[in-house]
Amino acid sequence: MTPTGRAQAEIKRFLLTEDAETLCFSGHWGVGKTYTWQTILKQATNANEVGLKRYAYVSLFGINSLNDLKLTIFENSDFLLKDDSTRAGLAKEVGNWLFGSLRKSTPMASELPLIGKLVKSGGALFFSTVRDQIVCIDDLERRGSGLAVKDVLGLISFLKEQRGCKVALLLNEDELDDDGRTEFTGNLEKAIDVKLAFSPSAGESVAIALTTPGPTNDQLAENCTRLGIANIRVIKKIERHARQLEPLLVGLHEGVTQQALQALCLFAWSKYQPEVAPPLDFLKSKKGGDYAGLGGRDEPSQEQASWNALLEHYGFGVIDDFDAVILDAIEVGYFDPERVKTEAEKVHRERLRQDQDGAFSEAWNPYHESFGDNADEVGQSLYDSFKANFATISPSNLHGTIEVLKGIGQADRARELLALYTAERTEGRDFWDLDQHRLFRNFTDADMVQAFADKHASFAVAVVNPIDVLVNIARNDSWNDLDLDLLAGLSVDEYERIFMENTGQRLRAAVSAALQFSRIGNATPAMKTIPNKAREALQRIAGKSPLNAMRVQKYGIQVAPEPNQD
Repeated sequence: MTPTGRAQAEIKRFLLTEDAETLCFSGHWGVGKTYTWQTILKQATNANEVGLKRYAYVSLFGINSLNDLKLTIFENSDFLLKDDSTRAGLAKEVGNWLFGSLRKSTPMASELPLIGKLVKSGGALFFSTVRDQIVCIDDLERRGSGLAVKDVLGLISFLKEQRGCKVALLLNEDELDDDGRTEFTGNLEKAIDVKLAFSPSAGESVAIALTTPGPTNDQLAENCTRLGIANIRVIKKIERHARQLEPLLVGLHEGVTQQALQALCLFAWSKYQPEVAPPLDFLKSKKGGDYAGLGGRDEPSQEQASWNALLEHYGFGVIDDFDAVILDAIEVGYFDPERVKTEAEKVHRERLRQDQDGAFSEAWNPYHESFGDNADEVGQSLYDSFKANFATISPSNLHGTIEVLKGIGQADRARELLALYTAERTEGRDFWDLDQHRLFRNFTDADMVQAFADKHASFAVAVVNPIDVLVNIARNDSWNDLDLDLLAGLSVDEYERIFMENTGQRLRAAVSAALQFSRIGNATPAMKTIPNKAREALQRIAGKSPLNAMRVQKYGIQVAPEPNQD
């Protein structure tokens, strides 16, 4: 039996007898102390395997005095009942109702000025009803500043010795303050009969947290176990995220869901347990070359090397566009349905293509799964599989193939495959723009960069009308670097022509869009150039007539018109 199994068995034994005793249940936050206690208590109650029939649960979070604690124990006391239609069972229900009515009336009464004083002064009377029952006191480390640990332990001893109670104390011992730790250590043996350390393994935590059967939870269980996530709160958060994600992936390739859940578990762990998981910034910095071990970067630290080993064991390489959508959702707390579906469908199509021929993935096995001196085998495997499957190979995998072949002295083969790729792939112009593929990647091979640039330049560039660009900027309040380069490259004469040739809404939009860049802080050189040229063009237009001089005044352009000769 594992240590966790022994702890669970000890709780069952503790609940089963009527003997007054005390139990301490200690473990880190999130490992499931409270969850485990409540689950075993419920199971024992349903099986009628509880020695004492009344129960109170109290969290010490924010409780500032011993009197408050005593009253809270009374207020939270209930009978442990299971469904029972017998006469005895009905009698228990009536007794529970009467006791509950008295118990629940105290908070309301305490708010009334006169009665409140009586309630508070009668706290000892109410507390005198607490006897021969189970009491669970949780969150000792989060008690209020006015409540001392030694007083809590003293009350526990009193409940056991004078009131015949069974008392369970749940806490995170490592988070006690200095005074609390000293008092806890000094009084532990006097107050506590049995002390249990609860530190479940990842597999045990998964079994506790993921109880709903189904393929989603099966994969979450596998992922969490492989990452070593033992924090039940984190696992439950991961499960909630997965439930939000599931409906967005219905009808897609199962590999889409597998990738999504793999990324989800890793990113959520990194966010919710940053003290033990690889940091999100580290995950974001992963590049395509890193996975192959050819990134050409600085030597990783021991900690980074450990994370790299974990990620390789987990089967996670680099963040792609679909992973990035999952990462964004984890960071902001919700999924964008449109973005998820758009990127998921891309992965769906890619998975279908991979299903048609998975040979290229298998071709990497001689590289990844051996430390043998097998460079010839690696090169031949990649070369043959690439030639057979180049039509479905991504630019990222092309780059990895080139790096490996060049790295093992087969540069001629690398250039041959690159030439085949650029000659036979039929994608449009945007595909050959490496900036479209750089999200979390870094393309460093000079031959590939040049080949893609040449292919990109070979396409005819559509003529863009500057007035359309200005109107779109005014309408959408957005632009890109190409827009800025185009507008900054126009001459003053061209701006003058645009303003003179257009009328109505298009004219107002064009002038507004060109001048708005003067209001942007930390403007780029292009942003500074555009409004300067536009103003000069408007100044020329203002000089054409007194009417135009008045027209441009609303844009802040002041130019004295030529004198009227009449």
